[in-house]
Amino acid sequence: MSNMIRSGLTSVTFRQLGHEAIIELAAKAGLDGIEWAGDVHAPPGDAKLAKEVRERTEEAGLRVASYGSYYRCVESIGGDDGFEHVLEVAVALGAPLIRVWPGRRGSVEANLEYRRLVGENLNRVGDTAARARI
Repeated sequence: MSNMIRSGLTSVTFRQLGHEAIIELAAKAGLDGIEWAGDVHAPPGDAKLAKEVRERTEEAGLRVASYGSYYRCVESIGGDDGFEHVLEVAVALGAPLIRVWPGRRGSVEANLEYRRLVGENLNRVGDTAARARI
Protein backbone atom coordinates (compact mmCIF):
# COMPACT_ATOMS: atom_id res chain seq x y z
CA MET A 1 0.00 0.00 0.00
CA SER A 2 2.90 2.41 0.63
CA ASN A 3 3.82 2.37 -3.07
CA MET A 4 0.35 3.49 -4.06
CA ILE A 5 0.17 6.65 -6.15
CA ARG A 6 -1.83 9.34 -4.42
CA SER A 7 -3.17 12.59 -5.82
CA GLY A 8 -2.72 15.93 -4.14
CA LEU A 9 -1.79 19.56 -4.44
CA THR A 10 0.60 21.96 -2.85
CA SER A 11 -1.15 24.77 -1.04
CA VAL A 12 1.23 27.40 -2.35
CA THR A 13 -0.48 27.00 -5.73
CA PHE A 14 -3.39 28.79 -4.07
CA ARG A 15 -1.28 31.26 -2.12
CA GLN A 16 -4.08 33.82 -2.02
CA LEU A 17 -6.56 31.42 -0.33
CA GLY A 18 -6.84 30.45 3.30
CA HIS A 19 -6.39 26.85 4.43
CA GLU A 20 -10.14 26.20 4.75
CA ALA A 21 -10.74 27.13 1.09
CA ILE A 22 -7.82 24.97 -0.05
CA ILE A 23 -9.11 22.00 1.93
CA GLU A 24 -12.55 22.47 0.37
CA LEU A 25 -11.06 22.61 -3.14
CA ALA A 26 -8.95 19.50 -2.60
CA ALA A 27 -11.89 17.56 -1.19
CA LYS A 28 -14.22 18.62 -4.02
CA ALA A 29 -11.57 17.58 -6.56
CA GLY A 30 -11.39 14.13 -4.98
CA LEU A 31 -7.71 14.48 -4.11
CA ASP A 32 -5.98 12.45 -1.43
CA GLY A 33 -3.83 15.07 0.26
CA ILE A 34 -2.20 18.45 0.52
CA GLU A 35 1.40 19.59 0.86
CA TRP A 36 1.11 22.58 3.18
CA ALA A 37 3.37 25.51 2.31
CA GLY A 38 5.56 27.00 5.00
CA ASP A 39 5.65 30.49 3.54
CA VAL A 40 1.90 31.08 3.72
CA HIS A 41 -0.33 28.41 5.25
CA ALA A 42 1.84 26.80 7.94
CA PRO A 43 4.69 29.17 8.83
CA PRO A 44 7.64 27.85 10.85
CA GLY A 45 7.16 28.32 14.57
CA ASP A 46 3.34 28.40 14.48
CA ALA A 47 2.56 24.90 15.76
CA LYS A 48 -0.88 26.00 16.96
CA LEU A 49 -1.95 26.95 13.43
CA ALA A 50 -0.31 23.81 12.02
CA LYS A 51 -2.31 21.63 14.41
CA GLU A 52 -5.52 23.37 13.34
CA VAL A 53 -4.63 22.89 9.66
CA ARG A 54 -3.94 19.19 10.29
CA GLU A 55 -7.24 18.71 12.11
CA ARG A 56 -9.24 20.45 9.35
CA THR A 57 -7.39 18.48 6.68
CA GLU A 58 -8.15 15.16 8.36
CA GLU A 59 -11.78 16.12 9.09
CA ALA A 60 -12.23 16.58 5.33
CA GLY A 61 -10.96 13.04 4.72
CA LEU A 62 -7.62 14.25 3.37
CA ARG A 63 -4.09 13.60 4.52
CA VAL A 64 -1.14 15.91 4.99
CA ALA A 65 1.14 14.75 2.18
CA SER A 66 4.17 16.79 3.22
CA TYR A 67 5.39 20.09 4.60
CA GLY A 68 6.70 22.36 1.86
CA SER A 69 9.17 24.30 3.93
CA TYR A 70 11.26 27.07 2.53
CA TYR A 71 14.15 26.00 4.71
CA ARG A 72 17.44 26.26 2.83
CA CYS A 73 20.35 23.97 3.61
CA VAL A 74 22.85 26.81 3.57
CA GLU A 75 26.46 27.06 4.50
CA SER A 76 25.86 27.78 8.19
CA ILE A 77 26.30 24.49 9.98
CA GLY A 78 24.86 24.15 13.46
CA GLY A 79 23.58 26.97 15.57
CA ASP A 80 20.07 28.37 15.40
CA ASP A 81 19.33 28.30 11.69
CA GLY A 82 15.57 27.96 12.11
CA PHE A 83 15.18 24.26 11.35
CA GLU A 84 13.78 23.54 14.80
CA HIS A 85 10.81 25.81 13.95
CA VAL A 86 10.31 23.96 10.65
CA LEU A 87 10.40 20.62 12.45
CA GLU A 88 7.98 21.80 15.13
CA VAL A 89 5.39 22.67 12.47
CA ALA A 90 5.99 19.48 10.48
CA VAL A 91 5.34 17.43 13.63
CA ALA A 92 2.17 19.43 14.41
CA LEU A 93 0.97 18.89 10.84
CA GLY A 94 1.69 15.17 11.05
CA ALA A 95 3.70 15.53 7.85
CA PRO A 96 5.54 12.38 6.79
CA LEU A 97 8.26 14.43 5.07
CA ILE A 98 9.67 17.93 4.79
CA ARG A 99 10.65 19.46 1.47
CA VAL A 100 13.75 21.66 1.76
CA TRP A 101 15.84 23.70 -0.66
CA PRO A 102 19.50 22.81 -1.30
CA GLY A 103 21.21 26.10 -0.51
CA ARG A 104 20.85 29.53 -2.03
CA ARG A 105 23.19 29.36 -5.01
CA GLY A 106 22.47 28.15 -8.50
CA SER A 107 24.48 25.15 -9.65
CA VAL A 108 26.85 27.33 -11.71
CA GLU A 109 27.78 29.37 -8.62
CA ALA A 110 27.93 26.39 -6.24
CA ASN A 111 31.54 25.24 -6.03
CA LEU A 112 32.56 21.93 -4.44
CA GLU A 113 33.10 23.42 -0.98
CA TYR A 114 29.66 25.06 -1.02
CA ARG A 115 28.06 21.78 -2.12
CA ARG A 116 29.90 19.94 0.66
CA LEU A 117 28.61 22.38 3.27
CA VAL A 118 25.05 22.19 1.93
CA GLY A 119 25.27 18.39 1.97
CA GLU A 120 26.55 18.44 5.54
CA ASN A 121 23.64 20.61 6.63
CA LEU A 122 21.18 18.46 4.68
CA ASN A 123 22.47 15.38 6.50
CA ARG A 124 22.15 17.17 9.85
CA VAL A 125 18.56 18.26 9.30
CA GLY A 126 17.70 14.87 7.80
CA ASP A 127 18.99 13.15 10.92
CA THR A 128 17.06 15.59 13.10
CA ALA A 129 13.84 14.98 11.15
CA ALA A 130 14.37 11.19 11.25
CA ARG A 131 14.57 11.31 15.05
CA ALA A 132 11.08 12.88 14.92
CA ARG A 133 10.00 10.02 12.61
CA ILE A 134 9.84 12.32 9.57
